[in-house]
Amino acid sequence: MPRVETSTEDAKIEQHAPLTEDQLSFADRPKEIVQADSFDKEQTENLAFFNEPVTIVIQPSGQERADIPQAWNNGKCAEIQSPDGNWVECLNGYLPVGQQITVKRKILETLLRARVTKVSTAHNRVDYEGSPINDTNRNTTLAWNINIMGQYGDRHNRWYIETMRRNF
Repeated sequence: MPRVETSTEDAKIEQHAPLTEDQLSFADRPKEIVQADSFDKEQTENLAFFNEPVTIVIQPSGQERADIPQAWNNGKCAEIQSPDGNWVECLNGYLPVGQQITVKRKILETLLRARVTKVSTAHNRVDYEGSPINDTNRNTTLAWNINIMGQYGDRHNRWYIETMRRNF
């Protein structure tokens, strides 16, 4: 059977029409900010939920040259709550390890979604001709072990279980 090869160079990419000068002008846009009459209740509740403070401890890794946790959300680096209650941005989003810190739940979700997948091969089987068969094994683990301090209610528990269950 002949080998079939596909190149991305052969693909046609649909292009947008060029922008006109009128489309680039801001003159016809209103200068004042218009306040919305109503908000989506579910979206408002989700925004509040993901901005709630959660106290955590990121456990030190036993690995050589372990990465330092770095977290960003919507282009903004992670913030931790200072003892006086103010939110302080971490330097380049790097979070301290081995210390109890308070972060917003959206930052915790970023850390929980960070996974590491290690791939290994095993040659324990042979095919009908006696040639070894490569078995590819994948093992996905969390990038960091995190302790969540305190009780945060049923919604937090459901969110945590769902976030841990999914392999992003």
